[in-house]
Amino acid sequence: MKLGTVLTIHGNILGAIAGAGFIEAVRGDVLMGSVLLLTSGIYGNLLVRYISKKIKEEYLEPISKIFMLK
Repeated sequence: MKLGTVLTIHGNILGAIAGAGFIEAVRGDVLMGSVLLLTSGIYGNLLVRYISKKIKEEYLEPISKIFMLK
């Protein structure tokens, strides 16, 4: 799967979780809102780690092989 597709799909999921958490917190259910916002933070962290790993594998390793930087 292309990196842009991965970003779009997971960005939408992350936005939905964070948006739901914000709405719940504003409506008065602070505990559920806090849990959803915490979940979106953890999910975002995992997403950034996955993307950085994917960029390293797809772009940086082939470039380093070309210029023999290993």
